[in-house]
Amino acid sequence: MSFYPPVPEFSKKQINVYGSQLVESLGKDQECLDAINLWRASHAYPLNTFSCTLRNKIRILEMKGAFAAQRLKRLPTILQKLSRFEKMQLSRMQDIAGLRAVLKNKAQLNKIYSYYQEENKLTHKLIKIHDYIKSPKPDGYRSIHLIFQYKSKIKNKEKAAEYNGLNIELQLRTQLQHLWATAVETSGILLDHGFKFGRGDEKWRDFFALISSAFAHIEGSPPVEAYNKLSKEETYQEIAQSEKKYKFLEKLQGVSFAIQLPGTLKKKHYQLITLNITHKTVEIKSYSEEQSAEAIEEYARLEKYASEGTGDKIEPVLVSVGSLEAIQKAYPNYFLDIRLFIEKVQKIIKEAQAIKKK
Repeated sequence: MSFYPPVPEFSKKQINVYGSQLVESLGKDQECLDAINLWRASHAYPLNTFSCTLRNKIRILEMKGAFAAQRLKRLPTILQKLSRFEKMQLSRMQDIAGLRAVLKNKAQLNKIYSYYQEENKLTHKLIKIHDYIKSPKPDGYRSIHLIFQYKSKIKNKEKAAEYNGLNIELQLRTQLQHLWATAVETSGILLDHGFKFGRGDEKWRDFFALISSAFAHIEGSPPVEAYNKLSKEETYQEIAQSEKKYKFLEKLQGVSFAIQLPGTLKKKHYQLITLNITHKTVEIKSYSEEQSAEAIEEYARLEKYASEGTGDKIEPVLVSVGSLEAIQKAYPNYFLDIRLFIEKVQKIIKEAQAIKKK
């Protein structure tokens, strides 16, 4: 028997009004919050469908080291996006339902990318591609985003068709690109800077952009435009000089540590991760697919608690991954874990020093 989470109860016009009203109320209007929570929850079914296809494809292609993860977008991030972009409408927001594949290397990524570009193999409509590997963002973000509109294979009389037209965003990243992106998020939390959203000290943002360019050189991809005239060796030298001058890694090592994965996890469909920034702890609650409504309700409750700012500073996220072991790999930022990132950058600096001695 198929299990269906909530279906969309509002027209796109109605949900856009709720989104605008939420911005005007600074995220406090409870009626708007309830409506948007329901709208977000309605994306769970198509997201699960995409996730099954992606995981099967990774398995069939025998992509060792690759994994997939999915999440429903956090309400604070939805509100921030609506506030930052004046013309943004909630019904057109492409990443309410986000699915991510982290591939071992570019060869694996290109195989998956080719599959999802062949529309004759897919029921769903590919409506947009953002290739941030070919053209990295100015801050150094690199990934490929594919935006799909869900379309059920089941006849229209079936309930699955009620999800038709909802957007799903599929992100394709290599391990290096994932390492960079999650390190930026983790560093933003540890240093209380909004690096992910273009805020924070400019020197730090430049440092991360340089590292992204170095990672691009390693993978044979275009570097960030601001540094595209630098060779691989020159990029490495710039990173070494910046570290010597500003001690970025030293500062990160001074505030960072890795929270251990709780040892009592249950293998269920959903994992609700709550990072307690105040106490540097993480809690994970597990839910079956049939408990999706309960999981999303608890997710919304924790988000409301976080937005009130009257207690511990927390960051919750509702995710699903293929295995319990993949949780920390998929979301190292929720475990404040940037050890691998620091090791990679230290290796780059050592190579720069070796080149300089020659």
